[in-house]
Amino acid sequence: MRIIKDGRHIYTYRAVTELNWRLLPCDAHAVTTAFVAGAGIGGLATAVALRNAGVDVTLTEQAVDLRGTGAALSLWPNALEACRMLGVLDEVLEVSSKEMRGGVTDSNGRWIARADRDLAERYFGGPSVLIRRVDLLRILRDAAPEIPIRFATRCVSAGQDESGGWVELDGGSQVRADAVIGCDGIHSTVRPSLGDSSAPRYAGIACWRAITPNPGLVDESWLTASDGKLFLAAALGEDNVYVAQAVRMMAGLSWSLGDQLAYLKDQFAGWHHPIPSLLDLMANEEVIVDDIYHRPPPRALARGRIALVGDAAHPMTPDLGQGGCQAIEDAVVLGRSFADRSTVENALKHYELRRLRRVRTVVRHSTQICRFTITANPVVNLLRDPVLRAWPSRLQMAYMARFASKGSFLDSLQ
Repeated sequence: MRIIKDGRHIYTYRAVTELNWRLLPCDAHAVTTAFVAGAGIGGLATAVALRNAGVDVTLTEQAVDLRGTGAALSLWPNALEACRMLGVLDEVLEVSSKEMRGGVTDSNGRWIARADRDLAERYFGGPSVLIRRVDLLRILRDAAPEIPIRFATRCVSAGQDESGGWVELDGGSQVRADAVIGCDGIHSTVRPSLGDSSAPRYAGIACWRAITPNPGLVDESWLTASDGKLFLAAALGEDNVYVAQAVRMMAGLSWSLGDQLAYLKDQFAGWHHPIPSLLDLMANEEVIVDDIYHRPPPRALARGRIALVGDAAHPMTPDLGQGGCQAIEDAVVLGRSFADRSTVENALKHYELRRLRRVRTVVRHSTQICRFTITANPVVNLLRDPVLRAWPSRLQMAYMARFASKGSFLDSLQ
């Protein structure tokens, strides 16, 4: 065993986590084939992890290519450690931007909470980075180019019997494999095979995201919260900035807006510099619009020969910045489970045991923060800023370290 320290938190983990675990020999009786539905971040990471464990992977994706959506995402130290275990950390760091100091402000630009980067790195076990989603997808794809991907192919349903798992694809064809892994997002068609056919829940929020030029306007990451609205800005390299806005509204209303930018400029009129300038730099055709959906903490991640990864298993609001991070963690643990277990059922049960408690905690806290930061309740809005200002930085770091630190992920592997 080895002991590491993240800030004031001490974690223990097996020394094997420092090895390139993909070289561990796969049991001769282990699963040999797996069908992975979905080639987003979770699906590609899962394909790489399973390939590294000696599994023959079949991968499908309903989109026509890997361009993806979402513009950019943060990879916290927990996800960067998972990327190291996948063997792609160097490639990720090469194309990502180290996130600088930042914090939370009110609509006038006054700091509510501010993070010290050196303090954060001590608590988290390293820096966090910002990466374009398309770059992360490319890196994961390049890590296992021999795995074929069937694009424009949707999984309609999934199931299992005594001889293995199966999926029915649009067009009527059926594919069989020893294991079926659903990485097909919040509206997963694999999820019902675990006994949950419920619909996702609307969080009451619409979100706009884009990457825009950065003519010296943003040199640190900050989130502005006020009156049930959010505005996020984060430098992406020297020349670009990732921006995201969130506004409370009825489901589907965002899609009916004629001029998206005109609406955003109206909503954030009078907010602090450089918000008006950033909105002026955005173009309607570059803006990605989404309603935010989520689910309660999952009750199960696997059953028999079928398992779920990422948003198919535990979709969450973006408030902790852990959606993509947790999907990569899922993939690593799933791959380790196949490498260490001799049967499909044992491997997937091991995966569920190692992941369920952690992802339930992340989902629950993300939802709580969402309700606190973007509420329309005037009393909560009145009290929120003083409460956050009174919250010591070390306590803020200790709280976030529970989810985003390198040590928190390593601890969950035991």
